[in-house]
Amino acid sequence: MFLLRTKKKFDSEVTLSEYSKEMIEAQAKIIAAAQKHQNQVNEKYVAEKNEKYKHVEITVFPVNSYVMLGYPDSNLKKGPPNKLMMNWQGPFKVVSSLGNTYTILDLATMKEEHVHVKRLKAYLIEEGEDPRQVANRATQRSDVERILSHTGNPNYRRKMKFMVKWVGYEIPTTEPWSKELANLEVMHEYLRLNKLSQMIPAAFKKK
Repeated sequence: MFLLRTKKKFDSEVTLSEYSKEMIEAQAKIIAAAQKHQNQVNEKYVAEKNEKYKHVEITVFPVNSYVMLGYPDSNLKKGPPNKLMMNWQGPFKVVSSLGNTYTILDLATMKEEHVHVKRLKAYLIEEGEDPRQVANRATQRSDVERILSHTGNPNYRRKMKFMVKWVGYEIPTTEPWSKELANLEVMHEYLRLNKLSQMIPAAFKKK
């Protein structure tokens, strides 16, 4: 009787062991099939992406080169905020890059900003051209070379007029007193020479 029970137990363990082995083999086949399918899906995805972008050139803008900046697309429209503005801003100077993100210098405001490479295009400088002056003109700004003269009473600054000589322009213009002019070093020099130092903003007065 003992031998019979032992034999049945042995046969049961053998049957269980074989069943477990079959289950493991079946699971392995399922995993292998799933992996094969996933590899096929991945290969198809990569192939489709390569086909879609095979004609797209990856543009790299070197540091210190000049670029133009496109406006970001909004949900309502593409391009500049209104029709009076140009489609591209700039030029800007490339400061650095990290992946697809570029740090560029606004030559009109001298402030840096970070933008995606897809919003940039190369700007080619013509011989004798100053990119900063181009940027200033595009934003209706220019660098002041010097202040030539003034009219009006310093006690009524808003009514004062200044004859301004701009860099790159022969004919000066008459400009009213403004915060932009007041913050310029060339204006500070003019005010000191003409005994008008009291008009220099406190933040720029020499201690």
